[in-house]
Amino acid sequence: MNSFLLKLSVDRLKMKSNRLKERFKELETELSGKVAAKSSLKKSDLWNQLLYEFIFEALGYSKNKEQMLKLAQSLKLSAFNGSVYYELINLQALLFGCSGLLFDLRVKDNYVNQIKSIWNEWKGNVTSEKLIRAGWKFFRLRPQNFPTIRIAYGSQLINKIISAGLLKNIILQFKDNNFTVKDCYRNLSEMLAPKYDRYWSEHYNFGKKTEKPYNLLGKERINDIIVNVLVPLVYLYSEVFSDDEIRKNILGMYSELRINPKNSVLNLMSSQLLDEKGIEIKTPAAEQGVIQLYNFYCMRERCNECKCGKSIVKEAGFNYQIIFY
Repeated sequence: MNSFLLKLSVDRLKMKSNRLKERFKELETELSGKVAAKSSLKKSDLWNQLLYEFIFEALGYSKNKEQMLKLAQSLKLSAFNGSVYYELINLQALLFGCSGLLFDLRVKDNYVNQIKSIWNEWKGNVTSEKLIRAGWKFFRLRPQNFPTIRIAYGSQLINKIISAGLLKNIILQFKDNNFTVKDCYRNLSEMLAPKYDRYWSEHYNFGKKTEKPYNLLGKERINDIIVNVLVPLVYLYSEVFSDDEIRKNILGMYSELRINPKNSVLNLMSSQLLDEKGIEIKTPAAEQGVIQLYNFYCMRERCNECKCGKSIVKEAGFNYQIIFY
C-alpha cells in the first residue's frame, strides 16, 4: 500500500506540473502577442506570471480560488510597470479596483478614500478585465480567509516578485550545495511570510476592524502554497532546464519534509483505511498520494484497478466497502 501511495504521489506531482506547463504555453502566446513588436519576451516574465497566478489561486482557498486566479490572469504583472506601482498602497488600489470590490463601496475612512482616489486616477489606463463584486464569496468564511485579506497579502507577493526577485530566490534554494530539507523549508516560509500591514492587519473588510492584529497569512496556508504551488513549479523548472540537482532536491523536499496536514479527505481516509494499516500521513508525498487515491480511485469506485482496493477485498471479502460521508 505504501509503494502504491508513493506512485500516486508522483502521479499527482506530475499532474500539477503538467497543468502549470499548459498554462505556460498559453502565457507564451498571450504575452508575446502583446509585446513582440517592442522587444523579445524573456522567459523570466513567463515564470514570474506563472508563480503569481497559481499562488493567487491558492490564496483563494476553495470558495474564492477561481476568482483569485481570474484576477491574476486579468491583471498581469506587466500591468505594474514603473516603480510608482511597487508601493503597496498603489498595488492594492489596482488589485481592489480590478477585483470589483471597490464598486459601490460606501465605506469611508482614510485608507478607503486613498485607494479609491488612486484607482479613479489610474483606471482609465488599465486595460485588464474588471471582475464583478458579486463573484466574491464571504459567506461562511472566517474573517482571516476573506478575499479582502488575501488580496492585501497578494500585493506583498507582487512586490516580492517584481522588486525582490522572489522566483530566483526560490530556485536558488534548490541549487544550494549545502541543501537540506529543513533549511530550505524554513527559507521558503520566510520568503512567503506576510509583513505587518497598517490597515489590513487590523481590518478584515473595508471599515471592519478586528479585535486584535493578526497575520495576513497563516502557517497552514504557507505550507499549502509550498506543497501545492512551489514544489510543482520548481519540479517543472527542473524538467524544462534539465537540471538534475534541482530535481533531486525538490523530490527530497516532497518525500522527506515533515508536516502534519489536516483536512476532511485525509481524516476520512485515515479513519476508514489507513489507521488500521499503520500508515501515517507525515510528508507532502504521503498527503498528495492519499488525495490522489481518494479522487481517482475511491470516488470513482475503481477498486479492481487499485492495489489498495484489491488487497482489502482479498482480506475482507467482497462485502467490504469504504463508507464515504
